[in-house]
Amino acid sequence: MKRFIIRKMMKKSLFLLLLCVPFGMGLFAQGDGSDWRQTFNRHEFSLAVGDPTMANRTRMEKFSGNTMTSWLDIPTYTDVYTSAPITLGYRFRLLKWLWLGGDITYCGFFGTSRNIYTEEPVYKYRENSVSIMPSIRFSYLNREHVTLYSGFTSGLRIGVAEAYNEKDVFVRLPFQVTLFGVSAGSQSWFGFAELGVGFQGFAKAGFGYRFNGKKRQ
Repeated sequence: MKRFIIRKMMKKSLFLLLLCVPFGMGLFAQGDGSDWRQTFNRHEFSLAVGDPTMANRTRMEKFSGNTMTSWLDIPTYTDVYTSAPITLGYRFRLLKWLWLGGDITYCGFFGTSRNIYTEEPVYKYRENSVSIMPSIRFSYLNREHVTLYSGFTSGLRIGVAEAYNEKDVFVRLPFQVTLFGVSAGSQSWFGFAELGVGFQGFAKAGFGYRFNGKKRQ
């Protein structure tokens, strides 16, 4: 019991530490130029694909308890494949260094449970989920064609898992801490890559489009 409490406290402490990193960087970057609205577009849409390491680990930890399918009296194993987290994001540049917005992330898992001895399929496993997560971003290097940033996003994940003709609706609380992110490109189109911790992956990359919403003065 003591080990469980200590382990839980350590996880919370690590999470809070990671969360403080982007806040500190954002405060460091508060020096705004008076003409930044004339230089930078304020609206941003993006599409990204992340590695499935974190998402797959979460799924396999839950699934590993059912490796021996006792209710079927058949010892099985399951190879699970994933679509990888696919994220559609929107950001609004409230200040030169502060962005607010949100992400919609889809992730799917698919697999076939097979008899350990005969390799015959026993049942198919499918899981589809969508996460809706508000986000905050702090950019600590702001150049016309390059931006460096960190951020945090968290929200609600709703999904449906199906195995052996039975469906289960579940709700999770996913999060993503972006420890380091870089975007580069023109004033409008850009590519980006991120390193972080969370459901969207340890590594994430994609492209996006920025616009101002109205003509610049």
